[in-house]
Formats: sequence, structure tokens, C-alpha cells
Amino acid sequence: MEIKKLIHRKKPPCAECPYKLGLVYTLANPCPACRDKGYQTFERFWRLRMGLPERQDDAEA
Repeated sequence: MEIKKLIHRKKPPCAECPYKLGLVYTLANPCPACRDKGYQTFERFWRLRMGLPERQDDAEA
């Protein structure tokens, strides 16, 4: 997980984010919080779009 955070610091995943691509709509812009939390919102949106559970922990249960 640490490697993923380092990669996102150098090159954020915004160009492929479902929110930025207009595939996901929210009431408030999630981008500032997503950046602050190490792009966890991007990961959540992407997992939902792929039909996976929101968190990896949910998949293991």
C-alpha cells in the first residue's frame, strides 16, 4: 500500500478518475478530500465502477 501512495504523490490518478470523466456524480466535489486522503476516493469510485466491493476488506469477508 505504501508504494501506491508514493506513486499517487508523483502522478495523481485524476486523469482516469470516474468523477473527472463524468461517469460518477456527487453532490459535492470530492477532489479536495480525495487528495488529502491519498486518493482513497478515486480507489472507491473505481472499485464501485468495476462492480467490486467498496473496500478490499469487504471482499475478504
